[in-house]
Amino acid sequence: MQIPEFIFIGHSDEDFETAVEDNGALSWITPDIDKAETITKILNEDKKKEDIADNRDILQSQAKQFYTGIISGVDPEAVVEFSFR
Repeated sequence: MQIPEFIFIGHSDEDFETAVEDNGALSWITPDIDKAETITKILNEDKKKEDIADNRDILQSQAKQFYTGIISGVDPEAVVEFSFR
């Protein structure tokens, strides 16, 4: 089974907020959040590629388990070989 290149998905409507409201009991320990800076750090293309590279082994393992489960459900004797792009 040939697995296509992994891509980053799951961020389309982000909303970042301070966990503790201003002037609350713990507000002195929560930094102000620059929403634009935070979104840029998380969602820029270099960061996405870095996250995929850092988690490549896990992603490959999950893909193998997922597709092996499907194929084994159809043919329990099937031997599945994987190649990743």
